[in-house]
Formats: sequence, C-alpha cells, structure tokens
Amino acid sequence: MNIFVSHSRKDLDLVTEVKRALGVVDYSPIVYEDLPQELKAGPDMTNIRNLINQSELVFIFLTQNAFSTNHTLTWIQYEDHISSMLNKPVILFQGINQPPVSPVIYFTDLVPVQFPLLDTITLQSVAKSFKSSGALIRGGAGALLGSLFGPVGALLGFFGGLLTTPQSPLAKVPVIKCPKCNYSYRYWGSVGSFFYCPYCLNGWIYNGGA
Repeated sequence: MNIFVSHSRKDLDLVTEVKRALGVVDYSPIVYEDLPQELKAGPDMTNIRNLINQSELVFIFLTQNAFSTNHTLTWIQYEDHISSMLNKPVILFQGINQPPVSPVIYFTDLVPVQFPLLDTITLQSVAKSFKSSGALIRGGAGALLGSLFGPVGALLGFFGGLLTTPQSPLAKVPVIKCPKCNYSYRYWGSVGSFFYCPYCLNGWIYNGGA
C-alpha cells in the first residue's frame, strides 16, 4: 500500500520516523523530496497529483511547521484538494491542544498527536485499518467453489465468502459530527479529549456520542 505523506520540510525528524514506522509493517511511504530527480520530470504540481493518484492513503501532518509559512500551507492545501478530487482517504495527524491556523477542507479521519513525539503504534494501526478486508475476493472464491454445484451453489458460495470476511477495523472507529459545522469524520482520540475541528477550527470535547 502506497501512502502519500504531506508535511512541512522542517519536520525532517518526524518524517524520518514516519517512514521507518510504515516501512516496518511493509507500507510504502511516498515523500516527494525523497524521489530521484528522474521521477520529477514534470512540474511539481503534476508530479504530486500523479503520486497521490498512485497512493491508497494520504497522511497529512498538521504540525506548527505546517502552518509556519504560506508556502508550506499552500502546498498542503493543494495536496488536500487533489486528494479530495481523487476521492482518497485523508488522515490528519493534528497536534493535541494545537489550534489550527487555517481550515482543512477535506479529510476522512482525525488522529490527535502529541507533537513532536509520534505514537508509531497508532500510526501503524491507522494504516493497517485501511487495508482491504478482501470481502469481494472471498466472495468470488466462494462463488467459484460453489459453481461446481450449479448457479444456486455459486450464489450461496458468494454470500458464504462474504459472511466469512472479518469485520473491517474501521468499523470500530467512531464517526463523529462536529456540533459547530456538522462535518463528519472518524475520530481516533479518546472519550473526554479536547480537540479543534480541522474544518471549522472550533474546539470541543468528544463525549463519546456520534
């Protein structure tokens, strides 16, 4: 699974830890600055769009450095915009008690982080949760096996394959709706935690409700 990493270039230590943590569990983090020059033949905007298109996930790290300059913020906003157009899951890693300076218009998940530290276990868990559960593959295999007993057997085999597919880990992550802006997203924080909504920038406490 390819994961595009959107970040500030000032967060070199953080990005190095992200790459190490994802590499340990066999993911391929894509960091634009790391690419050899021959893979940057076109304009940066086009190259980044192509890389996001080739990725299954986009991780955005909203550190203080990400908001420190208009240049960095503009690039992060562009990468977020492209992710939205390509309908990619966008996971925001946002500093705990860190008020955002600018709204993020599109995201699917919010993970609170105690920057500059990085909880690599949580990082790996988030990535793993997005791996396909293989429902359609299992269903197809069941149908193939059931087809030996005719059309009815194929149908029963297909649904049998689906039923034996484990529940996606994402189903266990609560989907919350901001009481201020009504934007909905998965929240990876704990009940009772205070955070700022990346969309409307208002702070609120997650009480365990939807």
